[in-house]
Amino acid sequence: MRPHNPYKYARRLGSHKKIINTLEKIKSNSDFEYSAADMLRRLNIILKDEKYRSLFFDSISDDRFVALMRNPPPSSSVFELLRSENLLPTPALLSFIEDGDGEGKTRLNKLREHIRHGNFNPSDPLHVELEYSRYRLGGLSAVKKKLSDADSKLSIDDFRNLPRIAENGVVIGKRELEYAELTAREALNVFYLILEKKTGKQAPLLVIGNSRYGSQFVVEPIQDLIMQNGVMVEHEYIKSQDFYRSRFDDEQKRHATAGHISVSAWKLIAEHNPDIIVVDGTQLPEHEMSTRFPAAMLGYINAFLAYNAACGIDVQKGLDIAEVQKLKHLNPSHGYKISFWAPKLTERVFVGEYEYRPQHTGEEDRELLLVCSTTQGKDYSQAYFDNPDEYIKDIRVGFTRKGISYAPVASDEETFVAVMQGIVRSIAMRELK
Repeated sequence: MRPHNPYKYARRLGSHKKIINTLEKIKSNSDFEYSAADMLRRLNIILKDEKYRSLFFDSISDDRFVALMRNPPPSSSVFELLRSENLLPTPALLSFIEDGDGEGKTRLNKLREHIRHGNFNPSDPLHVELEYSRYRLGGLSAVKKKLSDADSKLSIDDFRNLPRIAENGVVIGKRELEYAELTAREALNVFYLILEKKTGKQAPLLVIGNSRYGSQFVVEPIQDLIMQNGVMVEHEYIKSQDFYRSRFDDEQKRHATAGHISVSAWKLIAEHNPDIIVVDGTQLPEHEMSTRFPAAMLGYINAFLAYNAACGIDVQKGLDIAEVQKLKHLNPSHGYKISFWAPKLTERVFVGEYEYRPQHTGEEDRELLLVCSTTQGKDYSQAYFDNPDEYIKDIRVGFTRKGISYAPVASDEETFVAVMQGIVRSIAMRELK
């Protein structure tokens, strides 16, 4: 049996891949077995806790561990202090303790006190790594209970890039920026569609953003661009939940329920007779392998079928008679052919829970184009910011002036929407340049 067998101690330490890989790197050294066995033997004495041991090897850099295995320090005091203080051997923290001349614990306590008094500096690697140890080793149990599994196990590199948490502000992290990029791309797809529909048309064009998602995160960020191209913009709010299957006792009631469109919008439509694009998105853009539009679009469909009936074009029975009579007072003169657009539009289309097949008489001389701006796929937006009142309740981990902490994404919906609109708008403008 070999007198110095580093693999024996590696097994006792759980055969962590960092150990095995390091042994493979240094085994060409003639005396690697002695030095490596000595280093691992000492660590085996210190690293008894399985969770800490795993995080220890995850955290120490490859180069630093190779150097330790080739040339172990004369004393184990650095590693004993790391373990007793519940710290991980990340680069700056390990160097800080090694340079402590026996005063490591005192220096650590002073640094901790400095941070707790509101002097945390996210640009200082030592500050960040000290907080990382607290974050990974249970010093933030109240925080981690409120985090998703992914956010509670960040790597040191991801941890360094955590956002700042400002008092009463909005936490804009990597996730929000990635979502904003996709949302801006989505908005630009709609903008290009608008320009295409505007080209060569005699009729004016009206874009209606359906609140909340279509209005707040697709139309409003690019509204100035839309209007600069001679397109009118309105915002309406028809709720999808008002058109779920569970709301209707029978099919006749579903056809008879028109979404509420403001009087001012109807007057504008009756006066200008525009082609119309209604924009919204959904987190569920597919159903039975087919394109699915938000259920709110049923409200627009029924409203414009009533408008058509007020023009004398009646292709569907069971419409809301009161709504038709109300619209007749506007003296409408142009009917609307209903059509659909989505980034990956299928031949079969669902609106909410219902498959929809448009019916036309040929008398309609204007277009109502219903747009679902979202679709499935990693390169497409998934309406991440839909229902912002719920989104802002998600807990994010980030840095405050006292170190690592957590906070909801935003304190209020209005502030969150305004901030994200600004980010989406700036990304869209950058892409257009």
